[in-house]
Amino acid sequence: MTQSGCRYELFLREDVPAHAARHQHALRERLEGVADRVSVTDWPKRVRRWSDGDVLDTYEEFAAWAEDAGADLSPYFGSRGAYSFEDGRQFDALVLPVCCLAVYEGGSLDAVYPHTADGTNCSVEDALEGIQREESADPQTDAEAA
Repeated sequence: MTQSGCRYELFLREDVPAHAARHQHALRERLEGVADRVSVTDWPKRVRRWSDGDVLDTYEEFAAWAEDAGADLSPYFGSRGAYSFEDGRQFDALVLPVCCLAVYEGGSLDAVYPHTADGTNCSVEDALEGIQREESADPQTDAEAA
């Protein structure tokens, strides 16, 4: 994953406690400080699994990436029973992480954070560290140092 040519989409859960909101804000500022093409999308805590919508479409794209990459999105994206106060019915819900980062390169999804791969947890913070390392290894910086 290289910074140039990449587009980053940061997904932030709505209505989180104050400490989580501060963490989300810090991640957003950190990403915007190292990447040019950043978009931020708010999403809910959970959605009905059988409903139509952008959030489920996005999750399906992430799940397809995970399958192709040999990665696992759980436990970060989870499933559980939920209760609707609107209609009084129980439903199967997809629970979304507080923060999620999608990396697109050349128009294709290149990575999703958080995920687990080969028994290693890969967080949004890990992705940001990688982006910052790549930025500091910029060829212009290396040429100037030589």
